[in-house]
Amino acid sequence: MDGTRTSSVQASFVEDLQTKMRLDRTDGVAPPPYEFKVLDAVLNAVVIELGNELESVRTPVISLLAELEENIDRQKLRMLLKLSKQASAFEHKAKLVRTVLDDILESNDSLSALYLTGNAQNVHGPEDLSEVESMLESYYAICDEIAQDAQSLTSMIKNTDDM
Repeated sequence: MDGTRTSSVQASFVEDLQTKMRLDRTDGVAPPPYEFKVLDAVLNAVVIELGNELESVRTPVISLLAELEENIDRQKLRMLLKLSKQASAFEHKAKLVRTVLDDILESNDSLSALYLTGNAQNVHGPEDLSEVESMLESYYAICDEIAQDAQSLTSMIKNTDDM
């Protein structure tokens, strides 16, 4: 990731976090604890970056595969090998993020440990976990879709390699 993109991601994260911190609920429901607002902002930044990274790999792969249908040459095959490695590395990264979210969702202890505010008083029961669980499930679904898209991309490359 280059410096410009890094600073853009950081700026977007900070702006999202500031927005989440300012939002007050007017529906009578207590706002989520600070740590969940931060977790939401972090996961949002992660999925945005994963989506951007997927596009930065997908666009040249699709273009190159179309070119290879017309004309196969050594340079294009070398580029395909390079892009294949990038796509595989990205697929692995997306699956790791998805796996981490799945591991957290599978354990109520892990979900409970996400509560930092008020944890000393142990005031959070299983019913309190539903909000954070919903948030994590939402991000899991997004990460799963990104991982499946990455897997599809690597399959397309592999199918081309097999020909």
